[in-house]
Amino acid sequence: MRRNRESFFSLPALVLMGALIALALYLLFPRQAVFENPDYLETPDALSIAYLEVLLRSDSDNTPLRLSLARALGTTGQLERADQVMAPLMAQQTVPEEAFAYYLELQTQRLFAIPEGPRKEARKDQLFADAQALVRQPYEPERILELLRPASSWLSQPRYLTLLQGVEDRMTNPGQRLQLALEIARLEEAQSRPGMAAATLRPYIDTVRPEARDEFIDNIIRLELAGGNPKAALALFKQKLPDTRMSEPALTEGIRLARLAGSASDEATWIRQRANRHPGDTEYQRELLAFQLAAGDLKAALNTIRRLQKTPNGLTHEDRQTMAQVLEWNDLPQEALPVWVSLYQQTGSSQAFQRSVDLARGLFQWDTLRMLLTEGARQERLQPDGYITLAEALVGAGRFDDAREWLTEGRSRFPRSDTLRERLLTLLVNLRDFPAAIELLENEPRLSDADRIQLASLYWRTRQPERALALLDFEPQDRQLAETVQIMRMDLANSLGRTDILERDYESLLARSDSELTLNLKERLLNLAALFEDYPRALSLSEHLFLETGQPRFLAAIAEYQLALGQWQELEQTLERWQTELPTARNNPRYWSLRALIHQRNDEVLAANDAYRAAWELAPDDENLMISWAWLQLANAEQFADTLQALLARIDDTPSPAAYPVLAYGYSALGQPRQALNWFRQGMKTRSDDIEWLLDTARLLEQTGAPGTATDLRQKAAVRLREDPSTPANRFTVYSEEGLLKLAWQTLATFPRSGDGDDPDQRGLRETLAYFASNQGDTLVAEALLPVPDGRNEAVRQRIGQTLRPAPENREQQIGRYVRQLDRLNSPMTPEQQRVTMQDTVNLHQTLNRAIQVGSRWQNLGNFTVQRSGITGQFSEDEFRWQLSANTLKASGSGRLISTPGRSSETSFEVNRRSGNGAWSVSVSQLPRYQQDDLAVSAAFDQQWSDRIALGAGYHFQERTPDSAEAWWLTRRDRAYASASYTPFSRLNLNAQIEQLTVNSLENDQLADGYGLDLNATYTIFRNDPAWIISAGYRNQQLSLADTLPSSTLAALDQPLETASLLTEEYERIGVGTRWFHGSPHALYRSTPSPRAFLGLDAGYVLSTSTAEVGVEVGLGWRVLGDDELALSGRWSSEGLDGNGRTEFNLTYTIYPGR
Repeated sequence: MRRNRESFFSLPALVLMGALIALALYLLFPRQAVFENPDYLETPDALSIAYLEVLLRSDSDNTPLRLSLARALGTTGQLERADQVMAPLMAQQTVPEEAFAYYLELQTQRLFAIPEGPRKEARKDQLFADAQALVRQPYEPERILELLRPASSWLSQPRYLTLLQGVEDRMTNPGQRLQLALEIARLEEAQSRPGMAAATLRPYIDTVRPEARDEFIDNIIRLELAGGNPKAALALFKQKLPDTRMSEPALTEGIRLARLAGSASDEATWIRQRANRHPGDTEYQRELLAFQLAAGDLKAALNTIRRLQKTPNGLTHEDRQTMAQVLEWNDLPQEALPVWVSLYQQTGSSQAFQRSVDLARGLFQWDTLRMLLTEGARQERLQPDGYITLAEALVGAGRFDDAREWLTEGRSRFPRSDTLRERLLTLLVNLRDFPAAIELLENEPRLSDADRIQLASLYWRTRQPERALALLDFEPQDRQLAETVQIMRMDLANSLGRTDILERDYESLLARSDSELTLNLKERLLNLAALFEDYPRALSLSEHLFLETGQPRFLAAIAEYQLALGQWQELEQTLERWQTELPTARNNPRYWSLRALIHQRNDEVLAANDAYRAAWELAPDDENLMISWAWLQLANAEQFADTLQALLARIDDTPSPAAYPVLAYGYSALGQPRQALNWFRQGMKTRSDDIEWLLDTARLLEQTGAPGTATDLRQKAAVRLREDPSTPANRFTVYSEEGLLKLAWQTLATFPRSGDGDDPDQRGLRETLAYFASNQGDTLVAEALLPVPDGRNEAVRQRIGQTLRPAPENREQQIGRYVRQLDRLNSPMTPEQQRVTMQDTVNLHQTLNRAIQVGSRWQNLGNFTVQRSGITGQFSEDEFRWQLSANTLKASGSGRLISTPGRSSETSFEVNRRSGNGAWSVSVSQLPRYQQDDLAVSAAFDQQWSDRIALGAGYHFQERTPDSAEAWWLTRRDRAYASASYTPFSRLNLNAQIEQLTVNSLENDQLADGYGLDLNATYTIFRNDPAWIISAGYRNQQLSLADTLPSSTLAALDQPLETASLLTEEYERIGVGTRWFHGSPHALYRSTPSPRAFLGLDAGYVLSTSTAEVGVEVGLGWRVLGDDELALSGRWSSEGLDGNGRTEFNLTYTIYPGR
């Protein structure tokens, strides 16, 4: 075989080698497209970079190649060259996305490579500009955001936020927009702009998924609150939870938001919902209560309180206090009180203590109040008013000793407290522990004027009127206290018989100007005037008081004083004025009786009769009125025969001894001698010593066929005549007119014939004897009795044989004529003579009420006795009666006064007038006070409005204060009263009187004011001798006392006293009594034949002090020498106004001139 020669390079081998070389070259030298892949060179070297640069120079518009070169340069740290490579791309209008991304990355690297300084800040500014350019590129917003996100690490937040906001509007995907908004909101919040963050997120609420919406809203709420917009946060919350049925956390959050937003309605709604869901949750109820109280909704607060009351264990002290306050504010003090008490007992709170005390006192829960105050006193937390309140509570429970003990302790803690001292003093006075009250005041280092008045009052109550009067010997600077002192001093002087003091006070009041006198003093002056029978002044004062006050009682008093003064014309004018200014005056029986007296005086018989009838229709059971009317008809018996018969029959029903004369003489005038004789005999029981009655009875016996008995009575009268102190002329007149001729001739035979040196009385008797001798036919004897041929005897001679009726008559002649005509009324005469004689006798009867009385009165005022000695005179004429008195007063001691009141004088003047159905009186008195005199005035008016009803009123100005001996001297009392009486039938009388009282010091300082009330019922068992009545009465006096006595009053006291030591703050008594009497001893008129006597017993219970009280009075008066009376009487009472006993003794001698 042929062997071929081997070739080294064969064709296949060459092909293969070529392929291998090409592959190697391909692998070693890639194509340009490879370099365009940005991921191709992870670790570029210089050769690659150079190759890339060659490629780029050959294809400068190749963006991938440029990017690859830039990355390679950047990777190798050639940042600036890489920036230069990227510059052409970045200069384009639209930069490729990948190029912009790498450019930003490159710029970031360059930024981090620059140290801190201006260059770095400039680079940041450039990067921000590049980022802004990125935002303007037409990339997808998501891509822009992706590219911008690394910039957040080197850009400031405001710049980064600006970039994001620039992208926001380009976002179309809701989810992406939401995410961008969240990012923007985060940045805004980081910039302390939570409000803007909330505003950024708010539009995306509806785009959030439902399951994430609550959280999204909560975030916005948080941002709104952080931005200071709680109202928007609340609105979002309500938008989030529109349903009112919210969960517990939601309610809590809502309440918080409502509170921050100031939405009270939402807060209230949610607080209420939460509290309603949890009624047992104390905290929730407490929160609701606080909100309700802040809103002022007390009713709703009360409902919340009710819930809290169901969980007492969880309540704090503040809760209990709030509960108590809410209960009070809802006007439930009775429920609030136990809460306050419990709170006080648990905490000792001062507020709880005070509220408990106030509520207990206001609710009158004395036991609770007593418990609280007692505990407070033990803890020494009471002030003076607390001790006073405790004492009042104890007094209300009847524990007087405990009240006294606590007040004493309070005094020891607060020795300078005047209110404590006054309350203790008041308690002592009310307990009738007057010695302790006196000691309390006497131990005071200095007494005010009011204290001195109080001390004087206590002296008076403890039967030390002299000390009281001595203590009132000062003049307070305060006018009211001065007036009180003066009135009290006058009362003391009056009770002690110190007329000198009364007269001094009377003169003192008279000396004052009208502007210095209060109404009280003016009325006291009026009373003093009446007391001293200064009727003209009393009349003047009454007129002045009426003009000043316009009160009808003063007008009635004017009428009574005019009647007493006999001012008939003025009285008539006053009655017209009375009727004009008070139309109801025509309903007053006294008005008509005064009218009747005026008509009677004017001889207007029919008019007088009509007036009496009008008065009787108003007061059909008024015996005195019927007696006066009967006397009028008796004077005109023929004219009024029928009506007189009926009138006498009515009087005849249940007559008193005062009616016996008109019955006897009336039936005699009517030609009914046996009935007349019956009444004469009835009158013999009481008038057996009355000469006139004996002679009148004798005449009637003689007419009825009993001459022997008539003669016996005349002889008995003759014996009385011999004992009678009347003048011989009077006795002789009786002898001659009664047919006692033997006695008449014996008188004539013993009378001297010579008339030389005769006094007027002797001449009158001589003339009477001459007339008697002439009537007996012995003219020689008559001539012998008138031997002196003067003008007077010549005239007598001419009238011998005629009826002697001198004109004008003097008072003595009127008296003689009055006595003779009383005897002649039953003698046979013509009807005309009978009428004239009767009318004239009645007129004389009305004008002959005269009396003079001297005597002494010892009056125990409490702490001492006042003796009043003096003289009183009374004169009556027509409808008027004047009374004047003058007394000296002497105190037996000083009581609590600093000195014994000196002997003083007291005067008074009083005028009374009774006309028709009305009566008035006015009095003015000078009352001695302590070291001064006062003028006291009083006026009273009574009107009989109907046959069963009578009304009255009066005012006493500056009268004495009877509460205590010291008040009697140191105070003045003004008393205004109104009274009413009702007589269902003749034996029963019901009377009520209400008084307004004002007590002043002698310096007119007001010490007290108040009222008094009297209710009385009187039943007459027997009207005949002895008369017997029983009575029941109720007395209540309430005074509001001044805190302290004025200095002037205290200056008159020997120790400081409270006002309650002088005056009785409260006096209440109920009692019954009985009285037997025959006439009225000490009376200034002859009520019944001598002897006159009375006996009275009474018993009562003083409610204000819870003590029993008894009293007894007895009196006796008898004829001594003739028409006179010696009388003595006494009265004792176990308790007066001040709680002390009272004793009084009177001794008087009275003569009745001209009767």
